Amino acid sequence: MKCPKCEGTKTSVIETTKWEDKVYRRRTCNLCYYNFKSLEVQFTGTIPQKPYKERTNKPEPKEFQKAYDSKSLQHLWK
Repeated sequence: MKCPKCEGTKTSVIETTKWEDKVYRRRTCNLCYYNFKSLEVQFTGTIPQKPYKERTNKPEPKEFQKAYDSKSLQHLWK
């Protein structure tokens, strides 16, 4: 859940109220302390999914992968 004010993703739930098939939540942003409300609707049925090839994680290109040797990491070992 993103904060509508600062787009932060760290939020806390203050209050939860269930009414019929909906859940209302009062939330506060942990970054800017903005209070806002959210609505959750219960959904019955299947969840639409992308094709398998689009869902799988693709490996990073070689130019973005870092290579380390044992001598450069030796100062981290005890």
